[in-house]
Order: sequence, then structure tokens, then C-alpha cells
Amino acid sequence: MLIKRWFKTMVMGVLGLLALDFAIALALTDEEMSKAKKIYFDRCAGCHGTLRKGATGPEITDTKLKAKNYNTDIIKAFISNGTGGGMPGFVKTGLMTADEADLMARFVQVPPPIPPERSLADMEETWKLVTPVDKRPTKPMHKRNIENFFGVVLRDAGKAAIIDGDTKELVSTVDIGFATHILRVSATGRYFYSIGRDGRAVLIDLWMEKPAKVAEVQACTEARSIDVSKYNGPKGNFLDKYAVIGCYWPPQFIILDGKTLKPLKVVSSRSFTYDTNEFVNEARVAAMIASHKDPEIILNVKEAGYIWFVDYSDLKNLKITQVETERFLHDGGWDATKRYVMMAANMRNKMVIVDSQTKKQVAQIETGIKPHPGRGGNWTDPKLSRPIPKAPMCGQTIH
Repeated sequence: MLIKRWFKTMVMGVLGLLALDFAIALALTDEEMSKAKKIYFDRCAGCHGTLRKGATGPEITDTKLKAKNYNTDIIKAFISNGTGGGMPGFVKTGLMTADEADLMARFVQVPPPIPPERSLADMEETWKLVTPVDKRPTKPMHKRNIENFFGVVLRDAGKAAIIDGDTKELVSTVDIGFATHILRVSATGRYFYSIGRDGRAVLIDLWMEKPAKVAEVQACTEARSIDVSKYNGPKGNFLDKYAVIGCYWPPQFIILDGKTLKPLKVVSSRSFTYDTNEFVNEARVAAMIASHKDPEIILNVKEAGYIWFVDYSDLKNLKITQVETERFLHDGGWDATKRYVMMAANMRNKMVIVDSQTKKQVAQIETGIKPHPGRGGNWTDPKLSRPIPKAPMCGQTIH
């Protein structure tokens, strides 16, 4: 009996020491934690999520990795060499050093740090009105054709290049911040709106002699989408009246003044999944488009599997129509008629089609592996004599 107790105590002691050694091996200094959080935000969060629950990429929470018996060496091998599912080999491609891969392999084995929430007051502290509306030009201050301006994101430089499509000249280079994801043109064609992965939005006035930044705000800590109201009809003239930003973190969207970027309203997108009705804390807004036929912004709630029609005609009595589609929605846009909304549910290998008039899903189309259409492209097929949309695949090679 004494031997059994002694043996049990010894085993528990050894296991305790092993667990302590494991914890020490994974322990990150404050400097390492700060560096790892920055790398994760820049390289990993978009696919795996801020809380690592997965979306375009699989779940990589510390508990999930432990359940799979993945240790530092195994995880480091994935990070270094990539996977067949579409993740690049970060060391192989030179995007990380071997030491950074080791750091990240240890980082994902500890619980994810939770970023802070972001209130309207927090956003207002970052709002900068560089040039008030009444101080801006009342007409274009140059003779260039702004309808043929190209906005090019210089991602690593943190700038946007404005190029004259007629003369092929560089008109202006504007500072827009870290890792800008997209540029959007306003309904009137006067402004470019940019959104960075750090949630910073910038408004560029193309009427100026040299197009320049006139306003900016940091609405989120991570974001991917921005658009501007484009409806003018019986329900009112909303051209350029509102801008809308979709956040990855915190999971929410923000309605702003379209000509100043002053934050006006915040709406959480935390939600329940359409199919299993499970609560999703990190239900991110991945993509949005503005309707020309109704005063609405149409956005998707990525992890929950909904497309929301947000009626901005009355901000105090906001109306949202939630359309069930498929989970892990990513990006998408209009068909050629601007009636049908096409979004990719890329972890389900589907395109979902929603009728913007009836606000109902009308089709789901099986695709290749991980469709990633961007805003979508359409061309007129010579045989069918009608517009055909496209959606390239991230997870397979087309031969």
C-alpha cells in the first residue's frame, strides 16, 4: 500500500515538473510578447482570428493545439514551410526569420491576449479634421479627369498613389497609414476612402490641385472594409452622406459622416451562428458594398453566416435585415446588374447569392477550394451574350 502511494506521488511529481518545464519553455518575456502580438496581427489574425478561433484558416487556440499534441517543433514546421491549405511558408518565403517562427510557435501555445474594446469616445479621440468642408474647393482645382483617376495602394510604404489614367502621370502621393487594405471611391467621384488593417480610415479630396488627406480616424484596432452611401432617390439624397467601416476587432461596424469621418454610430456584429445558434464573440465584418437602389449598406458577418442589409435612412431607428447564407463569409460584390450580391463563404467552398430587392438568398454555388473573388469581376461572354461573374480560388492551382 505504501509502495503504491509512493509510486503515485512520484508520478504526479514528475508530471508536475514536466508541466513546469513546458510552461517555462513557452514563457514569453514582455518584449517577446509585444513582438509576437505585432507579428500575429500582421501575418496571422486575418485568417485565424484575433482570438484564434479560425475562419479562412483553422482554429489555432492553445487548447486546440494541445488536443492535437502539437508541440513547438511541429508548429514551427507549419509556420516555416506552409500548408497545403493555402498558408505560405513564412520562413521559406523570407517573411519571417527562423527565430520569429520559433517565437510564434510558442506564442500560439499560450492563451491569446484579448484586445480592448473600442467605443465611440475612443474613436473620437483619434478623429482629425485636417480640412473642414467649408475650407475645401467648391470646384476641381485642376483640369484633369477625376473619373479616370486610379488609386493605387502602396501597402508597405503606407501611402496611396493617385495616378491620372489619361496622361499616366503620378498626380499625388498621400500618407494613409499601415497596411492599407482597400481604397473606395465616393458616390460623387470626389473622394477616395481608404481603410487600413489597423482600422485607420483616411479621406482624400480629389478636387484639390494636388489631392490630399482632409480627414482621418481610427475606428477599429483591425479592419478590412469601408464604403460610402450611394443612394439618391425618392427616399432622399444620401450621396457621400455616410461612410461605413467594418471592423475585425472589435466585431462591429461604424457609421461616420461621409465628408468629415466623424464617428456617428457603433453597432456590434457579435452574433449567433445561423445554423447551430451558437454565440460567436468574434463575428467579424469582412466585406461590404453600397446599394445604388436603396439607402443601404450591405455587409457580411463572417463567422455567423449572415448578410446584413443596413438601412441608414434613419440612424436613430436603424433597420437591419439579416439574411441567412453560409458561415465564414469573406469578400464579394455585385453582379453586372447591381441587383444580386455575391459573397464567398471560402471555408465552405461556396459562393452565396442574395437578391438585393427581395433581400433573400436565391442560390449557393459550389466552387473550388477557398473562393476569393475580391469585389468581383464581370465580363460579357461572347457565346452566352451576357455578363459572367468570376471568383478565383485561393486553395488550388488553375491549369
